[in-house]
Amino acid sequence: MPLPYDVYNWYWNVAGVPGVVYSSLVDNYVSTSAPAYTSWQSSGGQATNIPSEFELGQVLAPSFQQPIPANVLNGYNAAIDAQQPLPAVGVRSSVNATSPSTGAFQCLGGAGITKDLWVGGTINGTVVGYQPLDADLTSLAALTGTNTIYYRSSAGGAWTAVTIGSGLSFSGGTLSAPGGVTPAALTKTDDTNVTLALGGTPATALLQATSITVGWSGTLAATRGGTGTGTYALGDILYSNATNALAKLAGNTTSAKQYLSQTGTGTVSAAPAWAAIAGADVAGAALTKTDDTNVTLTLGGTPATSLLRASSITVGWTGTLAVARGGIGVGTITGLMQGNGTSAVTGIANSSTIGQVLRVTGAATYGWGAVDLADTDAITGDLPFGNLAQGSALSVLGVTGNATADVASIAAGADGNVMRRSGTALGFGTIDLANTTGTVGTSRLQPGNFQQGIAMSLLGVAGNATADVAAIAAGSDGAVMRRSGVAIGFGAIDLTNPNAVSGRLGTANQTQAVPWTGGYVAGRYYMALLGGGTTGFVVSANILYFVPFQVGETHTFDRIGMNVATGASGNAKLAIYNNANGQPTSLVVDGGAVSTTSIALVAATISQSLNPGIYWLAVVFNAAPTVTGITSTQVGWVAWTGMTNFGTPDTQLSATFTYPAGAMPSNITFGAGGIGAATYTGGTTIPMLALRA
Repeated sequence: MPLPYDVYNWYWNVAGVPGVVYSSLVDNYVSTSAPAYTSWQSSGGQATNIPSEFELGQVLAPSFQQPIPANVLNGYNAAIDAQQPLPAVGVRSSVNATSPSTGAFQCLGGAGITKDLWVGGTINGTVVGYQPLDADLTSLAALTGTNTIYYRSSAGGAWTAVTIGSGLSFSGGTLSAPGGVTPAALTKTDDTNVTLALGGTPATALLQATSITVGWSGTLAATRGGTGTGTYALGDILYSNATNALAKLAGNTTSAKQYLSQTGTGTVSAAPAWAAIAGADVAGAALTKTDDTNVTLTLGGTPATSLLRASSITVGWTGTLAVARGGIGVGTITGLMQGNGTSAVTGIANSSTIGQVLRVTGAATYGWGAVDLADTDAITGDLPFGNLAQGSALSVLGVTGNATADVASIAAGADGNVMRRSGTALGFGTIDLANTTGTVGTSRLQPGNFQQGIAMSLLGVAGNATADVAAIAAGSDGAVMRRSGVAIGFGAIDLTNPNAVSGRLGTANQTQAVPWTGGYVAGRYYMALLGGGTTGFVVSANILYFVPFQVGETHTFDRIGMNVATGASGNAKLAIYNNANGQPTSLVVDGGAVSTTSIALVAATISQSLNPGIYWLAVVFNAAPTVTGITSTQVGWVAWTGMTNFGTPDTQLSATFTYPAGAMPSNITFGAGGIGAATYTGGTTIPMLALRA
């Protein structure tokens, strides 16, 4: 329900200025976020809109709510002055005996001057009678001197008679100098900004010489023509933040160029601010284009609104395209084109003779002509068969006689004949297999000349009697060739038969044991199978720590994580490395950087499939936070890092390494590439690193 109007506790929106309202409770402006105002609103109050501060002052005048802001006070005083000269009386709710004026009746004259009036009644439980208008009147009434001037040196002090100096007399309310007075001068000293002009006769205007030195205090308010500001920083700009008020807008201190921006509501302005000019702030004009036949333009971005003024581009072409730019350097040419370095190409004259070829005729010169087959610079390699003269059907080229001659076709005779020498001639005929003098030869028949066997078979005699060889087919997958009784064939080996096997099966040929195949639960973190408890571990910056990790079965992990127990402003970088000879080697995945500033479980996001085996989780810091670590007094560590004695196991593998600005090392080589020597430390803690399944 709306609150009823109470002029002594009400709020006004003045001239639509945002962010502030006028409060009659404090006689000044307050922020719209002030608790008193928001509480008043929640109780049903709604601020009244009023056009100006002057009109607000006139509204406050009848209830004598004297305002503080200058423009509101102007309206207030104008309204007060317009009232009747008779005092208006307002009653306060209570009277304080130690400070009666805070609870007395208040009388205001036409000029707004107030006096406190005590009336009869009860003050703090004590009955009082009527009192004079002012205590000073009582003191003055008790004085008995005549033709006497009284003064007091302090507020509330005793009234004392003024001593009339020599040459002066005071009678009937007139102070005179019967014997004459020597006049003295009134002089002045101007201020830098404020000057005085003494009128009349200031040189003889006073009884005693007096000077006026004009000074300046404070800053000149905006309502008096000033700015209300006495200090400025480089780049400050003055602007009006309310009616008859000025404020400073600090200069743009960023390294980017910015401009003054201001957005009103449609009826009320707003404070200016620095801002970059947005594309939407500028009404763009179009960039258009006209293509050439060969050269075209593609306008990217938003060319329709990209310019301040509409412009067009017309693509043209002039001259010929030079060789250096991918052209030939001339506009017309006859014949074949010959390059000349970066100079324009030249033409090789055409030939009308059929069959001629282009050949070198001199240094960097070419011409058409026949090929000289006797010129070894013209011919190289072998003449392809397709370029020989065609032979007769079913023939070979050769010389059949026993003398040098041109090759000719040697026709094949009857079907099955072979080419063989017969005396002093070559020709087709039959081979005499009984002739062992060079006719058949002494070599063996090659396997390719055998009758083809069936798929997946061996040639042999499977039975226990002499017979032609035949294909012996392989049986089922994994079967081996062995004798079984009076037959040979493919089958299984009888390991109980001492004629089938001997010796022992080597361990390298046995099925490998899997160290751990317990599986992984998605979303849970897994760490190395190491002994030891947990504790807070203060890491060192620029040290590369390594933690072994055993993968039992192929799995894809999505996080490398650790726990920050006490934050330190900075970052850490996480990675996974392969293992060789008990130390990290090549990079598997670089997880990137995580923050170590706050207490939290921090993890680098990855997506990495790992096969069964040993890996090394690695971390390097550029700060010194406290992380959850694994204590290192357990002998289980020796399986990973080894030891040099049987005292304290070496439980920490690390190396000095400056925190990288970019990626983690692609390969770990201790003592090279910015990585320090491998350091094995016994009896110490290492960071607890884990992978999330």
